[in-house]
Amino acid sequence: MSILNKELSKRLNVLDEDAQQLLRPFLTDLVNANTRQEEASAKRRFEKSLNEHLKLDKGEL
Repeated sequence: MSILNKELSKRLNVLDEDAQQLLRPFLTDLVNANTRQEEASAKRRFEKSLNEHLKLDKGEL
């Protein structure tokens, strides 16, 4: 798992800061998920975060 985390960190570091802020929590949640329910919960949180980010970009909030 440590090797996977290091590789993901390297790849995330080449993305812009906004993309990193969206993806890091999601990937951390997925890595820490032990059940399908936890994976589904991580996905829902990511979708919510992404929707909020898109609304901010459009100036809707």
